[in-house]
Amino acid sequence: MAMTTDDLATATLNAVKARAIVLAAPMCDEDAAGLAKIVNGGDISGEVTEEKFEAVMKQINAMTKEQLGQLVAMTKVMSGMVDK
Repeated sequence: MAMTTDDLATATLNAVKARAIVLAAPMCDEDAAGLAKIVNGGDISGEVTEEKFEAVMKQINAMTKEQLGQLVAMTKVMSGMVDK
């Protein structure tokens, strides 16, 4: 599988949005992007292996609605969108 870091970022964003819909917790694009960045470990760099891709997808698909909400709240705090 030949995947670029941009491909992984896009796949992660799409997977986060899809998981939110499955959990009946749809989110805005900004929240999904923040959560995707956290799931990818911040800055995506280095080689994107099939193992790395599979690990990211497994992590997203295992998220509960509560975990999703907590991670979105954390991304907002980290980006300064919410008072600490």
